[in-house]
Amino acid sequence: MNIRYLTHNEIDKKLWDVKISGSLNQRIYGYSGWLDIASPKWCALVSDNYDFVMPLLVKKKFGISYIAPAKFTQQIGIFSPAEISAEIISGFINSIPKKYKYLTIHFNSGNKFNSEYISEKPNHLLNLNSSYEALRKAFSTNTKRNIKKAKLLKFSLDKELSVEDAVSLKTNNNINSLSNNDLTVLKSLIHFVKDRFALKIYGIINEKSQLISVGVFSFCGNRISLPLIASSEEGKKNFASFLIFDAFIQDYALQNKILDFEGSALPGVARFFEGWGAKPEIYYCYKQNNLPLFVRLFKK
Repeated sequence: MNIRYLTHNEIDKKLWDVKISGSLNQRIYGYSGWLDIASPKWCALVSDNYDFVMPLLVKKKFGISYIAPAKFTQQIGIFSPAEISAEIISGFINSIPKKYKYLTIHFNSGNKFNSEYISEKPNHLLNLNSSYEALRKAFSTNTKRNIKKAKLLKFSLDKELSVEDAVSLKTNNNINSLSNNDLTVLKSLIHFVKDRFALKIYGIINEKSQLISVGVFSFCGNRISLPLIASSEEGKKNFASFLIFDAFIQDYALQNKILDFEGSALPGVARFFEGWGAKPEIYYCYKQNNLPLFVRLFKK
């Protein structure tokens, strides 16, 4: 297979997006519009006619160019309408220009291979193709209890919120310590999904007409991902987010969709996802450090 390295300006983004749209392992993170926001200097490896494509999220620090994940962009790797073998994955990895001596790449779950440089990352998926009643049976006892508690309070569900409403709640309850630039990028990514694909925003409103919890659901192919979840202290205390997910699952039950919680290695967060009946999915982190010894720690 002939694999070419393309700088950002050499990429045919129209053809690129056609191939991402038709790929067996389609992800919102693979589209050029998402990548332009999340990693503006991204480059790529492509086969002939872009039948196999792989974005390279290029960064620069201390004058050294390297490849590393972008925030809000969980899985990239290789995308294709054809099956992606371990041999093809190896060919792409070996085609990464040697000038990138530090590599951290999160390969999507459709890229399965073995290497001494990979580690497993957890994701959580909920298949929505069953009835709500059947899906609810898989909810944990704790999840059912928290839904019941939240329903006793005088909260209301709002499905007409703006992107600005959602990002504002996140900004005011920034437990992940996102920078102002991160929040700007997040807002732009959500607008991209709204403009190009489909977006649903569910929020919980308290008796004072204040937004106390919000979930942003991004639709791409048969996957629904979660670029933003946020709650105020009141929302957390009163399990408001449980009302959001319960309502969303009711609305989209019996559809050929997968709710992609995007996973977490934090036990408490993973337990929250699993409480909805979500099943684990593994994707791979490839990390290789060929920097000279005196700069090998620069990424820390």
